[in-house]
Amino acid sequence: MESKIAFFIHFPELVNHYQSTWSALNPARFEIIVGCPTASENEFMHGFARQRNYSTQSLDAVLSNRQRFKVTVSNHPFAAGHQGGLANLWELGDIHVRMMYALGKAQWNFSAWNSQYHIAFCWGRYHEECLSDFKSLRKIQVGYPRLDSFYSEPSSKSLLQEKFRLDPDKRTIVWLPTWRALSSIDDFSPYIKELEKDFNLLIKVHPNTLTEEPEKIAILKAHDLEPIADTYFNNYKLIELADCVFADYGGSAFAAIYLNKPVLLLNKHGAESDELTGSQSLDILLREWLPNISIAQANQLNQILREDSVWQPQDAVYQELRSYLFKETKGKSGEIMAEELMKLVA
Repeated sequence: MESKIAFFIHFPELVNHYQSTWSALNPARFEIIVGCPTASENEFMHGFARQRNYSTQSLDAVLSNRQRFKVTVSNHPFAAGHQGGLANLWELGDIHVRMMYALGKAQWNFSAWNSQYHIAFCWGRYHEECLSDFKSLRKIQVGYPRLDSFYSEPSSKSLLQEKFRLDPDKRTIVWLPTWRALSSIDDFSPYIKELEKDFNLLIKVHPNTLTEEPEKIAILKAHDLEPIADTYFNNYKLIELADCVFADYGGSAFAAIYLNKPVLLLNKHGAESDELTGSQSLDILLREWLPNISIAQANQLNQILREDSVWQPQDAVYQELRSYLFKETKGKSGEIMAEELMKLVA
């Protein structure tokens, strides 16, 4: 049994969630196990690791060699596939840690499979409370590692304005649609295209949209909308550029709240009945507190965006949400997570 910590990666977007933790660890103490669905994604991950002197192995190699680690960190138990009805992930190690990935889509994030984990690294009180029914699951609040760089790195706003050729005289909208049935791409694309006359527009689609939803990319292109080419670009850098963030469901709105940016929520009919959400999912409930519009109001987008109530963050609401959703770490979440992991392999 290896004393190293294994991080299982099933899609490259996870580097944005784990990078601050990897930076806080001695590279000799962890291994990145790569099991992405496409060859290009696997190549990206191995290249990313080589540039930083991190060790990687393919999932197939680890399983073939029957190699086990004392601690394995992952996103969900089905990510590594199955063999003979058993999840491959459980073959990788003895202590399984789930790093919470998002605050929305509650029926997925807080599913019964959480009981198979030993430890959950939670962003704050909300995660911990939602996992309270899993009595054997140890919950540890670590904050939001993905956004550590906001505190630790100098602002790259001016460089990114040049990179994306933004007009300095226009406000910037960042649209972060989710995937599957909850995506706002289908309904809102033609109306968002109209905003380019008066606003800078940056679009970053969900990573799975690029790999699994060609029909949604086709909708964007039909309206002459181009998502940014760097699939794994860290959302926080885009949100830093934004004067307003457009989000639908999932986690994007919460990152904007964390960074104190105005959010406009795009509604999908029947979203509360989706198999991933449910009526009590936080990305559904968020509409009780933040500005949101349905497709019937989409032709008023330009007008709505010129109303001060949309462009000004709701300070009291944001402050209350941040204190509930995120343990305050001032950019030290990755260090906290690294310390907790090292205790497990000591």
